[in-house]
Amino acid sequence: MTPESTLFYRQNLWLKLGTFILCSGAAMLAILPHLLMQIVLFCLYFTMDYTIYLPLIKGLRKLLSWFAGYWLLGTILGMDFVQMLTFTVRILVFLCCSVYLFGRIKLEIFFGDLRRLRKYSWFQKIVSLLIATMLFGKEFTDQFGLLRDQNRGGNRGIINVVSEVISTCINRASQIEHRTSQLTDIEPLRLERISYANLMGIVFLSMSMLIYAI
Repeated sequence: MTPESTLFYRQNLWLKLGTFILCSGAAMLAILPHLLMQIVLFCLYFTMDYTIYLPLIKGLRKLLSWFAGYWLLGTILGMDFVQMLTFTVRILVFLCCSVYLFGRIKLEIFFGDLRRLRKYSWFQKIVSLLIATMLFGKEFTDQFGLLRDQNRGGNRGIINVVSEVISTCINRASQIEHRTSQLTDIEPLRLERISYANLMGIVFLSMSMLIYAI
């Protein structure tokens, strides 16, 4: 199955962005039953394209330690259980919204949805900056993980490891710059606005808003 054939890759960026804003905003003010229904709806919706569960699971794994610390601190301070549960589920809703928006993006389709903005130089500069930042961030994370594993049980401190990682990233700046240029010059892929993928996105958004309207 190619990325272009999956449901969430083919949905219009503006539709996904609108869903992210509306669902995240509504979740900030919603009560626990509404939040739980939204989680269930997301889980059902994601079954239409099972590939999106991979970034969702990765996000959950990163949040587990934070949730453990939050619940431990809340228990020690005697916080209300329902308030803690509501906050936790609210974060999970935000995670689902974030994965829905960012978890399945292909640059060709991304540029196709934003093709009218590409003629502006300021937009090209912003896109280049974002791509370069993501590439630097990925390079830093990869190098840090590699050196941390190599130094496991060693005598190098964290400051020395970070300094070496930063030095490595700086030395690879020209490669990252070249890769950034390649990505920003990708030919946009234009998809039909009236499609099954977008129709399912509209249905999901309507059902989400119906949940918060109950």
